[in-house]
Amino acid sequence: MHNFTPEDLLEFHYGELDAENAIQMEQALKEDWTLREKMAVIREATQRLDKSMYTPREAVVSRIISYAAEMAKMQVANS
Repeated sequence: MHNFTPEDLLEFHYGELDAENAIQMEQALKEDWTLREKMAVIREATQRLDKSMYTPREAVVSRIISYAAEMAKMQVANS
């Protein structure tokens, strides 16, 4: 059986693994629970990353707005 690397798992996850290795990966995922666990970690991390990219924390947004307001005040004062 093929020894898959974390890079192989990522390529498989994103559909970038060549066809022959993708077939071998599918079979290995059916048979190897440790490989399935690693794939589950990649999927979970991807979901968290996707979520974090679209929903910034409210505190971050507030800091950005405060900074923009300060810069606007400074610009008006310097005009």
